[in-house]
Amino acid sequence: MDFVHTKILYLIPAAAVFILTAFFYSRGKRKKLLFTILGSRSEEPGAVMLSHSMRRNRMILLFLIMTLLIFSWARPYWSQRLTPEMPRGRDIIVLFDVSKSMLSDDVAPSRIEHGKFLLRQLTGSANEDRFGIAAFAGTSYLSCPLTSNRTALNEYIDELNCELVPLGGTNLGSALKRAFEAFKAAEGNHRAIVLITDGDELTGSAEKELAKLKKMKIPVFVAGIGDPSGVPVRASDGTVVRTKDGKIAMTKLNEQLLKAIASATNGHYIRSTATNPGVEQLLSCIDKLDKADRDGIKRKLPIDKFPQFLIAAFILYLGYMLISERSAKNAAKTAKIVIFFIMTAAFQLNAAEEVPQQKQNDENMTAQQLYNKALDKQLKGRDAADLYAQTLHKAEKYPVVQSKSYYNLAVQSHTTARNNISKAENLINTQQLDNAYKELEEAEKNLNAAAPNYSTAFSYAGNTVKENLSGDNLTAHYLDLKKVKELKKKIEDLKKQQQKAQQDTSKAQQQNKDKKQNRQQKQSAIDQAKKSAADLQKKAQEMNQKELEKQAQQAKESLEKASNANQKNDQKQTQKHLDDAAEALGADRSDKGKQNQQKQGKNQDKKENSPLEQQTQAQEKGETNKESGEKVDPKSAEQLLDMLKKDEQQRRNELIKRSRQRKIFVEKDW
Repeated sequence: MDFVHTKILYLIPAAAVFILTAFFYSRGKRKKLLFTILGSRSEEPGAVMLSHSMRRNRMILLFLIMTLLIFSWARPYWSQRLTPEMPRGRDIIVLFDVSKSMLSDDVAPSRIEHGKFLLRQLTGSANEDRFGIAAFAGTSYLSCPLTSNRTALNEYIDELNCELVPLGGTNLGSALKRAFEAFKAAEGNHRAIVLITDGDELTGSAEKELAKLKKMKIPVFVAGIGDPSGVPVRASDGTVVRTKDGKIAMTKLNEQLLKAIASATNGHYIRSTATNPGVEQLLSCIDKLDKADRDGIKRKLPIDKFPQFLIAAFILYLGYMLISERSAKNAAKTAKIVIFFIMTAAFQLNAAEEVPQQKQNDENMTAQQLYNKALDKQLKGRDAADLYAQTLHKAEKYPVVQSKSYYNLAVQSHTTARNNISKAENLINTQQLDNAYKELEEAEKNLNAAAPNYSTAFSYAGNTVKENLSGDNLTAHYLDLKKVKELKKKIEDLKKQQQKAQQDTSKAQQQNKDKKQNRQQKQSAIDQAKKSAADLQKKAQEMNQKELEKQAQQAKESLEKASNANQKNDQKQTQKHLDDAAEALGADRSDKGKQNQQKQGKNQDKKENSPLEQQTQAQEKGETNKESGEKVDPKSAEQLLDMLKKDEQQRRNELIKRSRQRKIFVEKDW
């Protein structure tokens, strides 16, 4: 059990003190009155028919009554329900200029970075409002639809750069059309546009759009960024841009044009600088707009249980009034009656709460009842997929219930996917890439399962139901899926790079032992292995894989030593350092590897040896042909030995070729 207003419970000790004070005060007053009336007989039991135990019981009942009333005041509850919330706010589309002129550094660190800072401050301060972002240059596109999810907004703001729109220029008319489309999709009433630009090289006709905005009473609040006197235009690499005739291209803040745009829509113009970004002015302009009611957000509200406590307090009050302080016998009868009433009331209250559960357990539940049961199970953190499947089976004629069921199924899969992502991130931090990859695969599987349910939920829903389904989950789903794919790709790239480093090192080992290879060819193979080890170290460092980074560093150092030894034409030391590098990368040393290969080759070829080969092997040991009892001719033995050497060399070449093609197993075969 919990309470909405827990601080009110502090009144219980105060009630106890008040009752005790009243009890002792009233007892003293009674004694004085009785002594005034009866004199010395006031202490005789026969003169005064009083039961002190009943009086104490009445005081205890009074304390319980006050305690129950305080509980009711504190609003007790032990269950919750999802209730649609009616937030009030505005819909604001931000038109963000990403043309090349925004790279100028007259506003530190650059115009575009200052604009992103201004936008973060604005969205972070207007908590009740929904924001959308449209990036524009020579053309425009809606990078972020209207949403109240600040985390998603900040990610979209971070992605703003001058490479988003390949077409140069500053087409304001296209950006305003994009804002109209976003507003139409959102169907909001209380709207505004915030334009963040330097106003330089505006192209396209925006007069029609500005006239529409004025007619629809949608103001444009303009934030101008830059120096009106002009500065050189810089490219993304920081170099100064020149015109076709060789002159330095200049860009300046076109305040006159931006003021005209703001004035045409009854908006407001501010100049945003490093010392005065203008966030307060923009917020004050937005605050003057009316707020609009919006559905679609649900929150948990407690189910009040104070009526039960009020009923119990009323019953105890009846008992308090019925209990007599004069006769203990009558008081006992009254107490029994009160206890009977209390037990009856408690039974009725419990029965009233058990009725819905009995109905839910009935096989003939309606679609709405099944949905409620599934929702309650889901809110408790349990899998409710089976119940939602039964709901969908019975809700063929109820699109509202179908839409909500599909939506909740999607939320359940989405929540499970987020748990998988969280586990994967923890596993990456603890150097367990294989397990992290498995968790990411599970997350991707759950996200893919959620996508069609989200889509189906919105397709089944009518206009009224769509308002109750939060679109923020769609944005979060897209971002989560993108995050999973990025993490999987990073792990795969790291594993591929590890395999490449191992293979290049193994290749350098083989070439160093090959007498046909000259020193320059060996050096080239060592340099390639060293480059692969350096790339592996860099990728491991990016993913915070300390152990793998340490191994790559050790391999790189050993390869550096091998390179120095090769330049001195010291093949033995070169081979030793190459073996150390291979061992650091998780591969076998060349000698051990060669021995293993030979053992494998012998095991594979043991059954394939012909009698002729067995005979020749015996001749090498000085044995005779036991079948004939005669010694073999030396020339024949020599020819047989040559044939065997060629065959052995051929087998070795095949084994080396296989080892190069074979995938080296480390933690997992990727």
